[in-house]
Amino acid sequence: MINSKKTTDSAPQWASTLIDQLKEIEIFLGNIPREKNWQSDYAKKVLNKILNEERPVLTDAHTQTVFNKIVKDLSHEGYGPDNIANFINSGISYEGGPPYCNEAEVREALVLSNKP
Repeated sequence: MINSKKTTDSAPQWASTLIDQLKEIEIFLGNIPREKNWQSDYAKKVLNKILNEERPVLTDAHTQTVFNKIVKDLSHEGYGPDNIANFINSGISYEGGPPYCNEAEVREALVLSNKP
């Protein structure tokens, strides 16, 4: 059962860090545009830390894994799907772009994370 009692305007620090990493992976894959001040060397450094590899090979499956972890762990801390979607969308946004996710996608990730 989803507990949506916990609300706040900002995500916990650990979640903000994972959301930043998710954004960097999406930029690396070309799924969202690079920011004007983007530094590709920084991206490689961060991605190496995330994946613990010398030469990261990233796919959309990596983004789904990180997204699912954020959703599952925030849910375990008592945040509801609406708060989780808001946290993720506030961390992964760009001018003129659509929201990264919606409440239905968060709920779907929660259902999938509870399957054996």
